Amino acid sequence: MHDARDAEDTRLLAAREFNALLESYFETIIQRCRVRCRTEDDALDCAQAVFLRLLRELKRGRHYPVPFRVVVNNVIGWTVRGFYQRGRAILVEFDDDLPDEVFHGPNPYSDWETRYDLERALGEVSPGDREIGRLRFLEGEEIEDIARRLGKERNAVDQAIYRVRTKLRDVLG
Repeated sequence: MHDARDAEDTRLLAAREFNALLESYFETIIQRCRVRCRTEDDALDCAQAVFLRLLRELKRGRHYPVPFRVVVNNVIGWTVRGFYQRGRAILVEFDDDLPDEVFHGPNPYSDWETRYDLERALGEVSPGDREIGRLRFLEGEEIEDIARRLGKERNAVDQAIYRVRTKLRDVLG
């Protein structure tokens, strides 16, 4: 799957179709920021910072010696680490917002790739935590709903999500 993805990325880079290229990584960036950030608002702000950085670099003509998917994952990691300093979120100043026309349709690779990576990473946590992680990160359920559904205390679900998020950070790097 990565070979097809890399070939499509190379084609889009050569054609300078940066909007389509970034659009193809929309779900991947959003989901990985959600896994690595503490709150939904932080994740969305962080994802926007990732998109803006990538878009600026591409428009400046930056070339990468590695596949673009590797660049995206590295930029996510750098942005999240820069976003949190000394245990608190920094307000990210945006010179401009992403243009609305950047994202306009589904990507055949992104949904599959994101789900595959998350399922693979969830396979490395304990079965009880795996179910909670699946419900939170793959199904998008709220913490209260997960606790009610599984008959657990909210605090137990919070702790499991913390353990799962820590493991996902290690695995997805």
